[in-house]
Amino acid sequence: MKVINNFKVLGIVSILILSLGFIAGCSSKNKVSNTIQQSEETKGYENIDGKQTEKLLNSDKDVLIIDVRSEYEYEKGHLLNAINLPYDDDFKSELNEIIDYKDKTVLVYCRSGNRSEKAAVKLVDNGFKNVKNVTDGVDEYDYKLVKVDSITGREAEKIINDDKHDKDLIILDVREPKDFNNGHLLNAINIPIEDIDKRMDELRNYKSKDIIVYCNTGRKSAEVAEKLVEHGFTDVTNIVDGVSEYDFKLVK
Repeated sequence: MKVINNFKVLGIVSILILSLGFIAGCSSKNKVSNTIQQSEETKGYENIDGKQTEKLLNSDKDVLIIDVRSEYEYEKGHLLNAINLPYDDDFKSELNEIIDYKDKTVLVYCRSGNRSEKAAVKLVDNGFKNVKNVTDGVDEYDYKLVKVDSITGREAEKIINDDKHDKDLIILDVREPKDFNNGHLLNAINIPIEDIDKRMDELRNYKSKDIIVYCNTGRKSAEVAEKLVEHGFTDVTNIVDGVSEYDFKLVK
């Protein structure tokens, strides 16, 4: 009887010890989980995967897309409407070029998510409020890539002002004629997006020239720019900021 009672006592003690260990383990896991959650919240940027990235890019949200790979990698193929800002020693100083986007959504990506994460940290450190880092780089997810160069409104203005007397620079406005007549970039020609295909022969006269394409939001102009590249145009650049998003100096 004493032996049986001793076994019972040992059994109860063992159960108590295991129970306490389980509670302690759960408490420890909760602490780790809370620590991870806090680090996610305090780092200042959000990690998103390939599917989330595609969903964001297909939405109507105004997003600045930054490819932080090298210029060579960018030219081989990049996300539509992405500008190239390589993550290198000059990255911090080049952030002045996109200072207008501090309060907007900024998406950064690279080949694997490594350089883009470092870039995301730099962006947050320099006051950018809504930064998203793509964890699935272009080598890890089947994105649709294009070869159309894209630039911001600020950069476009510099190019246009520097080359305003350059006859080899063609500025193509693909908005509706009424929008064009209400105000357009200096020296721009107007071919609405729905007329591009039937006026392609007319555009071929500019095949050897630099072409900058713009619209209201940067979306239709990106489509046209991509189409021109598909037709063999080699120097086509899209302005990601349309006239409704950037304060261009317009003429009538």
